Amino acid sequence: MPHTRASLQKLSPQVGDTMVSNERKGMLTVLEDTSDGIHDTLIAACDRWRYLELLGEEEGQEHRSCEGNMVEALEALGEFSILDLIIGVCF
Repeated sequence: MPHTRASLQKLSPQVGDTMVSNERKGMLTVLEDTSDGIHDTLIAACDRWRYLELLGEEEGQEHRSCEGNMVEALEALGEFSILDLIIGVCF
């Protein structure tokens, strides 16, 4: 997100904005936002580990997260596999 923030020159992405990688390559563009929430590029996307910590093992395992939703969407599009995402984060 720091790379996207620098490229967009703002904290909150909006419809039409493109999220970029650390190499400043476009990864996805916001086409629609049906959320009532406020988005920012300062805090990491929620993930299963956050919900495990907050809700405990049983409830946390079942709670959907932004990170999980993104992985599912990219896999469904055939753009990435979870292995690609893990390798990209680790190396």
